[in-house]
This record gives sequence, C-alpha cells and structure tokens, in this order.
Amino acid sequence: MKTKMKQLFGILLTLALVLGLMPGMSLTALAETEVDYLPTSAGAYKLKSNITVSRNRPVELGSGTISIDLAGHTITIEADGGENNRTLFHITSGVTLTIKDSSSAGTGRITRNGTSSNDSVIWVDGGTLNWEGGIVTGVYTQCGIIDVSNGQFNMSGGSFTGNTLSNNGQGAVRLLSGKSFLRISGTPVITGKSKLLER
Repeated sequence: MKTKMKQLFGILLTLALVLGLMPGMSLTALAETEVDYLPTSAGAYKLKSNITVSRNRPVELGSGTISIDLAGHTITIEADGGENNRTLFHITSGVTLTIKDSSSAGTGRITRNGTSSNDSVIWVDGGTLNWEGGIVTGVYTQCGIIDVSNGQFNMSGGSFTGNTLSNNGQGAVRLLSGKSFLRISGTPVITGKSKLLER
C-alpha cells in the first residue's frame, strides 16, 4: 500500500512539474537575474542598483518576453544632446516587455532629465508593454509618456505622476494607429493636467 502511495505521489509531482512548464500555467515565478544595466534579451531581470543611461537612440529589445523588476531603483534617462532621441525602449512586433516594482515602498521609478523632448519614454511599435508597477515621474514631453503604434499597452499598477505634457489635451498614453490597444485594470494612478488617452 505504501509503495502504491509513493508511486501515486511521484506521478502527481511529475504532472505538477510539467504543468508548471506550460505557457500560462506556471506554478512558480521565473528566477530573476540581478543586473545593473538595461537588458535586451528574453528573460526575467531585477535591478540591483540605480541606472543612468545616455540615450541618442532607444534600446532595441530582442524577440520574446522580457521582465524588468525595478526593485525600488531608479532609471534616469540622459540625452546626448538636443530634444530628440530620448526614448528608453522601442518594443517591436514579437516582443513583450513587463515593467514591475517589487519594493515594499513602491519607489522604483523611471525619470528623464531636461525640460524639452519630442519623444515618449517608451515606444510600443507592434509589440506589447505590460506595466504592473513602478513610477514614471519628472518627464517633460511633447508626445505621450507611452506611445503605441500597432501594439498593446496594459496597465495594472504603478503610476504616472509629476510629469509635464506640453500640448493641451495631450494624453499620457497616445494610440497612434487604429490597431493600437489600451487595457487598464487594477489600481494604477495617472495624475497631472493631461487626460489618460489621446488618439
């Protein structure tokens, strides 16, 4: 009887492990790799320090799913000169980027220095951006904070606050084509003089 019970337990354990490897049925979170740079390849990453990036062109993400946990740290965008080319990430077709913040104080953030920019913070260009946590603050832009072109932006947490959107009636999120999608759930916060959405 004990032998049969052990065999049954072994079968159930194996089944649980197999299900955990199936898409959408993960039983445990992927192990996160701690980094002090902006990752570009598929995987789950966790910042271990603040990062300052000098941008003259956005980070181009490779194919697949990328998760970045701010973990209470700050990503600061510095321009290489002028008011253009200050976008942090360019998310193309076949790429899903998730931004979150596991810190108990919720202090993980993305900010951008300067008082003039013609670029969004993140450009979703055919891919998908999931915003689960983290703050965007201190950004001045004549565009949206998030620009979406033929892609999808899902926001379920975090906040966009303390930013300056220079054009009257401008939205924090801009849908730039008829095939762009926005989904809001949970309790995200968007504050300031701008409306949520422009299209």
